[in-house]
Amino acid sequence: MNKPKPIDCFPTWLDTSEEKQIEELEEYFRTKKIELPETSGTENSERVIALIEHCGPLFSDSTLQSQDLEGVFFSIASLFCLIPVEKVSEVVNTFADQILSEETQKDKNAPIKMRILNLFYIHFENGDPHKFGLLIKRVNYAVHFKLGMLLNADQSKAAQWVKQCRCTPPQKRELYKALWEVYHLNHRSLAAAFLGESVKTLTDEDAASGAELTRLSITEALMDKQQYVFDDLLNLPAMKAIAAEPLHELLKIFVSGKLTDFKAFLVKNSQLFDSTGLDVQVLTKKMQLLTLTSMATTRSEIDFSLVERELDIEPASVDSTVIEAVCLKLMTAKVDQINKKIVVSGSTVRQFGPEQWKEIHDKLSIFRKNLNSIRNRFESITNLKS
Repeated sequence: MNKPKPIDCFPTWLDTSEEKQIEELEEYFRTKKIELPETSGTENSERVIALIEHCGPLFSDSTLQSQDLEGVFFSIASLFCLIPVEKVSEVVNTFADQILSEETQKDKNAPIKMRILNLFYIHFENGDPHKFGLLIKRVNYAVHFKLGMLLNADQSKAAQWVKQCRCTPPQKRELYKALWEVYHLNHRSLAAAFLGESVKTLTDEDAASGAELTRLSITEALMDKQQYVFDDLLNLPAMKAIAAEPLHELLKIFVSGKLTDFKAFLVKNSQLFDSTGLDVQVLTKKMQLLTLTSMATTRSEIDFSLVERELDIEPASVDSTVIEAVCLKLMTAKVDQINKKIVVSGSTVRQFGPEQWKEIHDKLSIFRKNLNSIRNRFESITNLKS
């Protein structure tokens, strides 16, 4: 573990000494009816700690303007350089807890709280043991008050946080699960991606203890209207813990099965959809598109009649289904209305295994053979000219 380091001074615009600054803050607290311990003969570091331990009530003061509140907390933050190294972790956690304590939470102050926590996060060096603690507090605060907009996280930023904090697998799991909680109501695709990252941290050893997380990741992925390839999820070590469960069987159908497989599963396991909140209508539509994708993988032309039969749709729905598949980049195709066919030029591979590697190998071998043939022809022409 890295050795704790003192916090550098935060930037302020105060033309006063640290002693005077502490005195003014103490006087300000007293005007707000906040009782502080006797400070006569006390070290400045202890006085700063006392301010931190008693700052919570400021957030419940309805007379205090946001800009004034922010000024007070940034002033306190600028004094953190006085705190001894060995007390930094405890003090920072106390400060964060005061900011986020339930009895002091006010929606109008949410942006200030997020900025203060982010300020501390930035000022800790990468790999500092305190950095992750501040990050997870900030994310959990965003969870509680639905502050996804203020957190403004995406997969790239989350990966950067993981790197900066040098997260252990359990920490990564905790972070990504918390990020899922922030976004699962309003940004389901992003939330499903975060949950998938959380499950990736599970190994064979802890797969059983993370079974509930694994189940949740499957339901979120299946309900994500932007996700259609599930091969990576199925192959995660965590899946071994639920291999005998119906939900795992359902995931396998979405990896390589057809609509008929899904309907047969639905008849036998209707209770699963009630208990997990899986929407049959959403999944049926997704399975229709995946079935069409599989058909496009093995055919250059697909008759409308075959699409109608395999997808169980009306003739009038063929066009819109193909257009949706193309828009989702599941396939590249054109609709030939005259001959009632779909002309396929490419498709997404739902499951990538040995057969797909062999196909790539064969194509590259042909490509190499063609290049050698072209080279030999150029050499023959060169020899004739010489």
